[in-house]
Amino acid sequence: MPDSAARDSQVKEIKAKIAKLDVSLEQVKKDIEITVTPKDDVAKRNELTTELKAIIRSQGDLKKKKQIINEQIKATDAVMKRKIGEIHEKTSKHNFKSVKDIEDRIQKLESSIESGNLMLVEEKRSIKEISSLNKLKKDFLGFDQTQKSIDSDKMKISELKGSIGALSNKELQSRFEEITKSLDALSEKNKSVDQKRKSLFDSRAQLYSQKDALRDEMRSIYDSFDAKFKKFKSEMDNEKKRREEEEKSYNLYNKK
Repeated sequence: MPDSAARDSQVKEIKAKIAKLDVSLEQVKKDIEITVTPKDDVAKRNELTTELKAIIRSQGDLKKKKQIINEQIKATDAVMKRKIGEIHEKTSKHNFKSVKDIEDRIQKLESSIESGNLMLVEEKRSIKEISSLNKLKKDFLGFDQTQKSIDSDKMKISELKGSIGALSNKELQSRFEEITKSLDALSEKNKSVDQKRKSLFDSRAQLYSQKDALRDEMRSIYDSFDAKFKKFKSEMDNEKKRREEEEKSYNLYNKK
């Protein structure tokens, strides 16, 4: 039969070890409770963190606004370049750069006709050119409107660029850096507290691990005893059965 006294002695020893670990655990828990960052520092950290989050949101909003303005500048610039290209395409076919250049040419041709010094062929050619120049003048007058539109686009781009300059991020960035430095200073100030808490948490985890190992050991002792007792009971049952069979056979033999 398994030795239950030996089992109980081993279990008692393990329970004593677990009790000692429980005492150590309680002490570690108390140490964790009292090893904390000062309330003023916690409040200051929370205040600075809240402000920092607000600054980050504001910086994000500024970035979005700048992106929108840059897209407007890009779109306006594309339209302006298209207008400039249209004017260049039509004016490059002629030697005239403005309405005044055309008017000067018309006036010169008219003066030549009025002088009466031109031959009939030359006069007809001049009249034909004046007619063509008057049509061209109308086109150039249209270009003047396009040029005004181009000037308006240039002004708009300049205003948009100015509005980007007005969206300054310097103050926000400066405050961001100040808060970051303050948070770093608080972290450095409470570094020893954080390190001690980490050490205490590690100790607590180690004690729990040791306690679990002892419980596993105690469970193993019980399991081992139960297995031995089961085997012993089985052997006793088999022995009893064997004796009963022998007695039965003996009785039968005597009867015969």
